[in-house]
Amino acid sequence: MCYDVDKSNETLHDFQSKQGVLFYSRNSNTGSQNSIIAMTYNSVTKTPCLELLDSGYTKDGIYEMTTETGLVFQVVCNMTAGGWTVLQHRVNNTEVFSRTYQEYVDGFGSLRGEFWFGLEYIYIMTRQARSVKFDLLKDTNKWLLLQYSSFTIDDATAFYKLHVSGHVASAGMCTYTFTYNDGMAFHAKDRDRSNCASNRKGGWWFKGCTWLNINGGYGLRNTMATMGEYCSGYNYFKETVMSIR
Repeated sequence: MCYDVDKSNETLHDFQSKQGVLFYSRNSNTGSQNSIIAMTYNSVTKTPCLELLDSGYTKDGIYEMTTETGLVFQVVCNMTAGGWTVLQHRVNNTEVFSRTYQEYVDGFGSLRGEFWFGLEYIYIMTRQARSVKFDLLKDTNKWLLLQYSSFTIDDATAFYKLHVSGHVASAGMCTYTFTYNDGMAFHAKDRDRSNCASNRKGGWWFKGCTWLNINGGYGLRNTMATMGEYCSGYNYFKETVMSIR
């Protein structure tokens, strides 16, 4: 996993509060751990952060997880919202999201900033269907919410095909903003369906192409290549958080 993470004493809270990240902008009194906590968990029964929360860990931050098969990786947990495991975060355009297919498989970025968690790790955590939600900050500083009750992806042999259903909430957006992509394989700029990944400036489960483009071009306007949503008109995002539980 190609993440820039260290085990220094700099807290995730101190870093993220400077960026106005979702976890702390909604609960500024919540502290954060000073070191990375390691834990073994069952990757089939629960998502990592929910298992941590159920085990008594309540601080937002980075945790190191070991699966029952011995796979070790680190995750960002939003505990104040109920134990959500963060799969994607964008906030300041420090990472390039127009990446190769293999980079989307492996994961990239910094868990202390912008990142994509990695399709292989998402597959491991969604062998049972999970809830998925998107917290999306518009350029008008209004938060939008998109949530579904069932989210899972297939393995690498099926190109991480998406399965999503069970609309729960979509404040300010169409109910099918993400279910439109149901049944699609994942595509990136070097494995591209109908040039969607190239035209939309990032990897995704493209259909023809997508209403939701959280991996698109940061800060663009009047184009479907931007980091935004188009089903209900143009919603331009300056921060996106995709999470599962």
